[in-house]
Amino acid sequence: MKEPTATSPTDPKNSESKRDLPEAWQRFLAAIQKEAASLPSSQN
Repeated sequence: MKEPTATSPTDPKNSESKRDLPEAWQRFLAAIQKEAASLPSSQN
């Protein structure tokens, strides 16, 4: 049964949710990805 309401912004299936994320959260995720990329364990 599908709800008539709009898709929740927290729904992982909702591709539009990434655009609605606050800038601070986007920078937070970017910082994590940057650190993860600099880790030697990720250079496999």
